[in-house]
Amino acid sequence: MPPPSNGGQRVSSRGNGSPDDRTNALRLMIVEDDAFVALDAKEILETAGYEVVGLAKSANEAVDKAGQLRPDMILMDIRLLGARDGVDAAIEIHDRFGVRSIFASAHSDAETRDRAEAACPLGFLSKPVTRRALLEAIERSAGQR
Repeated sequence: MPPPSNGGQRVSSRGNGSPDDRTNALRLMIVEDDAFVALDAKEILETAGYEVVGLAKSANEAVDKAGQLRPDMILMDIRLLGARDGVDAAIEIHDRFGVRSIFASAHSDAETRDRAEAACPLGFLSKPVTRRALLEAIERSAGQR
């Protein structure tokens, strides 16, 4: 007997990371200047059923893509290519588009965290970010957006 159909509804994988035909409702964007880190995060999120709608390496690119793609949430590195950092990008994206970020960075000193509060962050992850920590942060943040 075949398994019951979900009627085409999206089903949350609850962050278990197992590849299957289920998809999560969240559309995510990754802002990270290290290509290997960005691709690893993308693979983790897509394997868990999330849709990664775009990648960006700089603050300006992040703002432009957020305006075009309108993600539900952003995984935002703090140190980025160019003159502006991820905090600047997250603040502008939140102010202009209402999209909130989870910051992922090795640089999470008190001054940076204080600046980041203006972006109404969904959370902070310390690098290196584990698969489990990333998926738990996304799942926890989904209800806050």
